[in-house]
Amino acid sequence: MMWLLMIPAALLTPYCLTEIPERIAKITLLSYTVPERAVDILGFLMVLYFLIGISELENDGLDRKIGLIVCTLSVGCAVLYEKWNYMSDKRWILTIVLAIFTTIYFTCVISKVNLKLKKCASCVFIGIIFVDGIAINPLMSGVDAITSKPMAKEVNKIVQENRKAKWITTGGIIGNYLIACGAPTYNSVNYIPNYEFWKKIDPQGNYEEDYNRYAHVGVNFTDENTSVELLQEDSINLNLSYNDLNKIDVTYIASRYPIDEEKARVKKKYMKKMECVYIRKYIDEIMFCNINIYKKTVSCR
Repeated sequence: MMWLLMIPAALLTPYCLTEIPERIAKITLLSYTVPERAVDILGFLMVLYFLIGISELENDGLDRKIGLIVCTLSVGCAVLYEKWNYMSDKRWILTIVLAIFTTIYFTCVISKVNLKLKKCASCVFIGIIFVDGIAINPLMSGVDAITSKPMAKEVNKIVQENRKAKWITTGGIIGNYLIACGAPTYNSVNYIPNYEFWKKIDPQGNYEEDYNRYAHVGVNFTDENTSVELLQEDSINLNLSYNDLNKIDVTYIASRYPIDEEKARVKKKYMKKMECVYIRKYIDEIMFCNINIYKKTVSCR
């Protein structure tokens, strides 16, 4: 099992810690993700390695010196990665302290030490985890944080009237929020590309290299020809021509900013003060100030 896990670990480790040649990234399909995402998978592999290693230790563990070296290298790599990518100077001292306790704990776990010492180290480490975890915001039960919002209620009301109607978002609105409200939305986080949608926008496949990936999909309207822009490895932007709105079966649009109603063929349907969202039919706007809903005046087919 450990040898099988070594293959993805050997690929992900250099990719997460440093740059690898573009050709190798494409061959291994790592070009379709980013180190910040891939490191979660690598972390999970390391947990599996740890559990398998613990279960296969003989004679109650490793030599203390070897155990200390292994734990120091492992924790050190994690601290350096955190420092290079996320950590601020203010958290540096706290991280070092936690790293020292973590190194001591895992050294006790995998090394030949007295059982009482292992139990003592475990109690201290559990206490640290408890103190660290208690500061995290409490878990939410249910979806009231979403459904209680005025925008969610209005979206849900529209969905009840037309469940099959398709939506798109623009101007910074997160498509996943509309999906959580029950609205079928084209642009959100696409785990795999929606080829049925993209073939309508890009029948020749000129931008397939850009959208054929896990991606956060944004939309901007333009008077020019439709194009796809790769913002980063997991984020793309669709510059959608007003003329191409006829190619996709869209009934509603959500946007932070006003949309050219004549070009988009929309009519305001609803407005509410003191909110940050506008919903139009063909579309919607979200600005944390108003909610406007527009009804399309011309068929988009």
